[in-house]
Amino acid sequence: MCDRWSAESIRDAGHATRWSRSVQGAAAALRALTDLTPFGWAVFVRDVEAARRRLTGAGVSLSGIAPGSRARPDGSLLEWKTFEIEKPPLAGAPFFIRWGDGTTHPSKDAPGGCRLEGLRIFSSDADALRRVLASVALDVAVEAGSRGAMEVTLRCPKGTVQFRGDVSPR
Repeated sequence: MCDRWSAESIRDAGHATRWSRSVQGAAAALRALTDLTPFGWAVFVRDVEAARRRLTGAGVSLSGIAPGSRARPDGSLLEWKTFEIEKPPLAGAPFFIRWGDGTTHPSKDAPGGCRLEGLRIFSSDADALRRVLASVALDVAVEAGSRGAMEVTLRCPKGTVQFRGDVSPR
């Protein structure tokens, strides 16, 4: 017989193993890159539960909420919670993040210079991705494509730069 704690521990251990394999695969893919390449994006949400309700209302299944943290070089701690779309798999879908209440967003004290000029997402299921993004009031250009990709345009002091890269379904 399995009590609730044991069942949850087994489930969580399985999730941790899948997550670990996923991270290892992503790390290997990142090490193989030779050029600056976007490979995913995050959306900040102020209210995790409200965002989750809107997203599930748009017809997607979500992962659990995963806490995270890391120490910055100055010793301060960044804390966050994340979740992502599990089903259906949508190429170009973001993951969602809520920064901890005592955490300064990394962009607030990052070196200045460039700003986001444009973001375009290409997805084999562009209509579904548009519907999901609209459910959380995101106005992002989504175009149909045979495979997932994203294109990021930055305006920098020395001119505009553009990066493009393939993205897998989340």
